[in-house]
Amino acid sequence: MLIDNTKEFIKKYGEIQSKNLAFQPEWKIDSIIRSISNSKNLEEEKFKFEQKIEWLIQNDSNPFVGYSKELLANTITNEKINSTISAMTNGKFLDSIGVYSNKTSTTEVITDYIDKITGVKI
Repeated sequence: MLIDNTKEFIKKYGEIQSKNLAFQPEWKIDSIIRSISNSKNLEEEKFKFEQKIEWLIQNDSNPFVGYSKELLANTITNEKINSTISAMTNGKFLDSIGVYSNKTSTTEVITDYIDKITGVKI
């Protein structure tokens, strides 16, 4: 159940990010890629626009997404799963990434996922 919910969250999150990025001009996408990779000579800038968006989604630096991907790791222990869920559902953490202060489609998918994983103990 946890794995299915996590996969579904990552899929929905990626779809929302893809839609949001698709409306950005290509120069802005290139700027975001440069800021993430901290390099001026990027192979990613040679990608087609859709590939750039996919690259950004794969390299998303949102800490909540990072935690979600950790939950899908094959080597994660039950103890690590429990501590990761606890960290993800911590109110101070969620406030720090703006989940409760911003009402966007991204925060809605995060809060929906939080509702599904809150209280899960492995």
